[in-house]
Amino acid sequence: MLYSPNDQKVLGFQIMANGAIHELINIAAIALQKEMTLSELALVDFYMLPGINFLPHIINEAAFKALRAE
Repeated sequence: MLYSPNDQKVLGFQIMANGAIHELINIAAIALQKEMTLSELALVDFYMLPGINFLPHIINEAAFKALRAE
């Protein structure tokens, strides 16, 4: 994940995955279109089926990791 150190705005993603990569691409596209910050991306809920999916989402984890590095 690329972001601006000045305002923590997400600027881009590099995604590698086996299988269903379309979900990650869709999330990245929405984050870029909405000009989300790391804080917003770290806290957004991507899942529509509580109890079935694994939390946190890999995108949430990446944003939290970037925030901790700041």
